[in-house]
Amino acid sequence: MIWVKVSRAIVLHADLAQGSKDAAMIGYSETPLAWGLTRGMARLLGVSLSSAVVEGWLSRKELGELVDRCEACTQKAACTTWMAVAVGSPCPPVFCPNKAALEVLSLRH
Repeated sequence: MIWVKVSRAIVLHADLAQGSKDAAMIGYSETPLAWGLTRGMARLLGVSLSSAVVEGWLSRKELGELVDRCEACTQKAACTTWMAVAVGSPCPPVFCPNKAALEVLSLRH
């Protein structure tokens, strides 16, 4: 396995020749809470951000912008509470700064 640090993203590339099903795992070590909330919100909409980057329909730059918007958001506690009770919700809450972007991603997925 090879670890590559790209900007703020950490990308783990597995050796596909060995038959690994996980082509990459992407995370943000500098902003773990914002990364977790962004990823969690996307998952509630059925979107895998890691797969979106690997498959090329979301750039690393765009992913970084999603995480940065989440990091700057002042509603992290409300977000955490909302995600705990909103399983199956068709859209993010109105206070989410990534609402529009995540809704577009959910349509592409």
